[in-house]
Amino acid sequence: MSFAKITERKPYDSQFKKTEFIDLPAGNHSIRILDTGAHSIFNHYVRNAYIECLGEDCPVCKSNKQIILSNPKDFKQVPGYSSRTERFLTNVLDRTPAKLCPTCGKYTKKAGQAYPVTCVCGAVLTGVAEAPINKVRVLAKGKDLFSQFNVLEETVLDANTEPIGINNFDITLVVSGVGRDTKIIAVPMTSSNDVVEVPEDDKFDVKNVSLKLTEEEIASLLNGVAVRDILLGRSANVSAEEDIETEDTALAEDVAQSIKDIFES
Repeated sequence: MSFAKITERKPYDSQFKKTEFIDLPAGNHSIRILDTGAHSIFNHYVRNAYIECLGEDCPVCKSNKQIILSNPKDFKQVPGYSSRTERFLTNVLDRTPAKLCPTCGKYTKKAGQAYPVTCVCGAVLTGVAEAPINKVRVLAKGKDLFSQFNVLEETVLDANTEPIGINNFDITLVVSGVGRDTKIIAVPMTSSNDVVEVPEDDKFDVKNVSLKLTEEEIASLLNGVAVRDILLGRSANVSAEEDIETEDTALAEDVAQSIKDIFES
């Protein structure tokens, strides 16, 4: 019998499902919308982190009001002001042709009219055949794109002048520009109207993608505490002296990356 019974730490196995967002570089992207309605969230960008707005109880909104009262003309330029931005999220089937890297397994889409010679991992893609991705991804964008979806939902009609329904045909997203200058035009492809059936387990829970902090946690964030440390602090079992890869550390990093992807993809 061993002198000391050591409890082995289990490998990281969180129920948190890392959200995969659709990659939309400049070019054309073929999607099929899978949800019957989009989920909307309001967020703030605070200290390099996107967090969900708490509405009337939101410390960031309260801080914004004070800044506006003190600086009615140039409040947006005052350090600490963080506007409230709306984002919409929905599951889509990414049907865009791409090349699957044989080394890292990442899909690479065309850069304009041609594929890059190499993957981001450095593997050569020349000779790799293209094929539709056919993977479920989350599309997270603002009102400009989702307003176009509303128009398609109401105006794309069948022979009886009834709405076809936005889930029943593919949409080509024509993307131009980069960063804040990105423009997306949604083009209905009514001839691509095959029946798409995706298991519910393959979809992502878009209602739980955003980072939700309590009033106290947001106050800590405003006072300089990092998001990662706030998430780790939720677990009473995490020792501040441990310098190892705990389950909570891995979860915190997955959440932080997912939130970053929502607004920077």
